[in-house]
Amino acid sequence: MTLNLDAYWMPYTGNRQFKGDPRMIESARGVWFTDSDGRHVLDGHSGLWTSGLGHARPEITEAVSRQMAELDFCPPFQFGHPKAFELATKIADLMPGDLNHVFYTNPRFDRSMRWRCYQCMRACPDTTCKLP
Repeated sequence: MTLNLDAYWMPYTGNRQFKGDPRMIESARGVWFTDSDGRHVLDGHSGLWTSGLGHARPEITEAVSRQMAELDFCPPFQFGHPKAFELATKIADLMPGDLNHVFYTNPRFDRSMRWRCYQCMRACPDTTCKLP
């Protein structure tokens, strides 16, 4: 079977160059990808869109499978799921002082907000960073 590469426009990729000489990842375990030629490639992308916990870890696979069987996604707009509140409570209990609220987001948004906070603190070291 020949794979059609035309429909997918890949982010942050020279698409014409990639499609001329595609590098396909077929599986992963731990910190290693395995490409279509059987070579192992270190996954240095963890953290860009994902957490660097490793691939195909049995305990994570089992936990995700259990959760997917119950509920794969619940939009956080006017709806809630008990486990979201349970996790928020656990996180809030670990935080110091009055840092007792959790706002779930994705890693990119989080890094952007931390960078803004860092810039704020550098500009006004005697003030408290207030994120919008």
